[in-house]
Amino acid sequence: MESLMIITINENNNIMYFFGVDVSKDTLDFCKAGQKKVKKAANEPAGWQQLADAVTPDSWVVMEATGPYFLGLAIFLTDRDIKVSVVNPLMIKNYCKAKMSRVKTDQVDARLIADYALKMHADLQVWKPRPVNTRSIRQLNTVREMLLKQINQVENQNHAFSLDEQACEAALRINNQSLTFMRDSLKKVERKLDELAKEEYGDLIKRISTIPGVGRATAILLCVLTDGFTRFESHQQLSTYIGIAPSPYQSGTSVKGKGHISKMGAGYVRKQLYMCAYSASRYNPACGNLYKRLRSKGKPHKVAQIAVAHKLVRQVFEVAMTNSVYDEKKALAA
Repeated sequence: MESLMIITINENNNIMYFFGVDVSKDTLDFCKAGQKKVKKAANEPAGWQQLADAVTPDSWVVMEATGPYFLGLAIFLTDRDIKVSVVNPLMIKNYCKAKMSRVKTDQVDARLIADYALKMHADLQVWKPRPVNTRSIRQLNTVREMLLKQINQVENQNHAFSLDEQACEAALRINNQSLTFMRDSLKKVERKLDELAKEEYGDLIKRISTIPGVGRATAILLCVLTDGFTRFESHQQLSTYIGIAPSPYQSGTSVKGKGHISKMGAGYVRKQLYMCAYSASRYNPACGNLYKRLRSKGKPHKVAQIAVAHKLVRQVFEVAMTNSVYDEKKALAA
């Protein structure tokens, strides 16, 4: 028999039940909040149906964003009008620490997610699948990032081989063939990415690209990251997600640690913005003034560059949300 503690009333005055799902590559472990029994199913359509049959119309299913493995299940449940939330794994990890849990298994994680859903349901957001075109853009961008990393790795390896006067010619030849293939693939991916991005975010990309220091590739990346700037309500939220928001460390009078950026978000976007900051420091007057002011106060170069990247995010968000283009006078006054 379920405890009264697990009963929550929704907006229609119906009892709401919460289910936690621990998703892995091959399996799903799920249970109802307040119950110890955990069921297991395959992470495939038959298993998704097994979970759908176990929940009631007034249920809320909560899972972690585990790479691509949650996506099929989340779409399957949403298509059947079952309420779904996909939460950041870090939130579940911190919740686990707060409960001082020492055990980690799939079954324990399923119970923990269900308990988190029950206790924190007021903060849960209903998950909605992105349009197919948007998902394609994100997947192409993932492939682009992978190819760039692989090209860089092989180029570095070739450089290392070149330092050996008796380097293996076969190894160099295979590496060069791989580089040719990957560079050709990268061109194809970027053409398709540009085509889909133009179709989905054409005007927005053009307006963001008017900001000195922000090129078309960065504009596309930010549009993909934010789903056309529909996922965030403020530039502070976006900066935090990217991981360039300041993170002070201070308590009372005795604890005053060195401040740093959070680095909790999308690292590849943070890296791209940091590179943009170099150009913005020279060609974007507002960013250039900020960089010079911080350097004159003795701030390190990297700290000043991060501040410039943060300012770029503010400018991008302003242009995106006000349906305008870059205005130098307005940027200098901000």
